[in-house]
Amino acid sequence: MGSGKLLNYNSSQFDLFLVKKRQMFAPESKA
Repeated sequence: MGSGKLLNYNSSQFDLFLVKKRQMFAPESKA
């Protein structure tokens, strides 16, 4: 149960990281 929560947290953090990277490379195209 705990590891599942941790996995969800990690994946959401990774999503945020990807969004930030995408905005860095294409700041005007915010999806």
